[in-house]
Amino acid sequence: MSTSGYFTYNMRTVVHSGADSIIKVPSLFRGLGGKRVLLVSDEGLEKVD
Repeated sequence: MSTSGYFTYNMRTVVHSGADSIIKVPSLFRGLGGKRVLLVSDEGLEKVD
């Protein structure tokens, strides 16, 4: 563990968007080898059209 205070974190980000795009979620995670998924939302996201 570094004690210098320097930290780096890299993560590839992919955004899937569009009408009914949520139906693709299961196959996307299966393709990544995911077995458990945590999906987080809030009232603001639920209200977005």
